[in-house]
Amino acid sequence: MPVILQWTGGRAGGHHSFEDMHQPLMTAYGEMRSCPNVVLVAGSGIGDAKSALPYITGEWSVKGPYFAARMPFDAVLLGSRMMVATEAATSPEVKDLLVRTPGVKQADEKKWEQSYDGIAGGVLTVKSELGEPIHKIANRGMMLWREMDRRFFSLPPADRSPAILAAKREIIERLNRDFQKVYFGQHEDGSVCDVEEMTYHEVIQRYTQLCFVLPSAEHPDAPHEDSTEFGRWLDPTYR
Repeated sequence: MPVILQWTGGRAGGHHSFEDMHQPLMTAYGEMRSCPNVVLVAGSGIGDAKSALPYITGEWSVKGPYFAARMPFDAVLLGSRMMVATEAATSPEVKDLLVRTPGVKQADEKKWEQSYDGIAGGVLTVKSELGEPIHKIANRGMMLWREMDRRFFSLPPADRSPAILAAKREIIERLNRDFQKVYFGQHEDGSVCDVEEMTYHEVIQRYTQLCFVLPSAEHPDAPHEDSTEFGRWLDPTYR
């Protein structure tokens, strides 16, 4: 059975390790190549022909600091580059944001480690829903995510709920101001509340407000098959 082995390190986008990409290859490459069913794929900061070619030819390991034999890969892994391609369904605004984010250059590869406590090339590290480190663009929403990680989600489970409830109003305010997933509870006059305080009409109204896109908010270059003259649902199943 063929096995595709995606080899990425800490600099890689999305979920990433705490490790350098190249150093472990000095000891593991021979063992991986001894398995004829392994398709070895290189990741971590590859986005064009210039950065991909050394991995396909194996030149990356010939030069310093390694000065080893050629260690070619069978393929390269592209992430952000594919998200901004014409064919990608990524929203135009997100594509623009990805293109404008500089990232960490290959010559300064070690600087990715700054993403844990600071920002590296416009990117920071937070803990994902899987409990693993993940790279995100350092916008307001992700800065808030990191703050929530440190203030609340790093606490022991028994201490977490009391701490969140004590800061409930502040958290709601920050979600509504800085995060893409806003707090659902809201009265018809716009005041914040909990769901059990809402009428049935207010629940439906709030649901529609968050899940239905009016034509004026549509991007002119992004027609959608579910569109009508009145607008469209973010997903057909929301209807």
